[in-house]
Amino acid sequence: MNKTILSFVFILFTCETTAQSEHTLQSGREIKIENQDAEIKQGNIIPELILKNKDHDHKSHITFSKFNVDEDGLDINNSINAKHIITEVISDNESWINGNINITHNPASLLIINPNGIIIGNQFKITNTIKNNIVTGRMITEPDDWEDITAEQFESSGGNLIIYGADAHDNFNNTTLISRNIEIRKSKLYSDNLHIDIMLNTDGRYPYSPKISIDSDSEINAGLFSGNLTGVRLSNAGKITGNIDLRTTDSSIDNSGEMTGKSGKITYRGNFYFNGKDNTKYTNSDVFWSVDDHSIFDTGLKTVTIE
Repeated sequence: MNKTILSFVFILFTCETTAQSEHTLQSGREIKIENQDAEIKQGNIIPELILKNKDHDHKSHITFSKFNVDEDGLDINNSINAKHIITEVISDNESWINGNINITHNPASLLIINPNGIIIGNQFKITNTIKNNIVTGRMITEPDDWEDITAEQFESSGGNLIIYGADAHDNFNNTTLISRNIEIRKSKLYSDNLHIDIMLNTDGRYPYSPKISIDSDSEINAGLFSGNLTGVRLSNAGKITGNIDLRTTDSSIDNSGEMTGKSGKITYRGNFYFNGKDNTKYTNSDVFWSVDDHSIFDTGLKTVTIE
């Protein structure tokens, strides 16, 4: 009788720890892998995504129908020593990422792609990576250099990047956010280098202007906060602290909050509207810099307001 019970327990334990293609999280959300390049299992404490294959570029590209991370986090086992890890959702499901994504065994660059949208929660963090890219778009051209991911390589189909309640220390270190619509609410973003790249390509169904909104309960604390903004409406009601380098084309910035730091540079081309100059305080005096005024191709057909 005892041997029968022990055998039954062993079978149950084996089933629970065996790697497979899908896993249900404690929240009820799921991780479902669609290709053969990884497996998922429940580790001792948190789920573990085990990479199985990499290509000649040392890239491991895993496709999912569902990719979510609970507050307890997710380990990505990179014992195959991939240089670039890509997690891409190819279904119609958005992603909820509420915990720490940790690369084990060997650090790598991490690219998270979901054209349907990504919602980032309070315990979000990425650790043991070289560089991170979080993208709410569909890849239309593979980059020649996987170290240089840009918005031009993606197309928006309406998916938003929403950061709500995030406040873990160093949660956005060396991270690029690529989206057409970014909302930061009740969050504290900490980063040595945070970059925003706005997608211009769309599938035609979502022609609205790109938008970045930072509410009054949010802060960005970055060694360098930079961005490439074309046709963007940026609204900051919170606090942006640290050096900035924003490059804008036909964009507007409404700074009802605070932008402060040692070095500030806002480069503009074409039409430009900035409100909240008194709330923008940097050590250097030449914060605003016109590309057109220093170009022989300037037509003068533009409206610039800085107040």
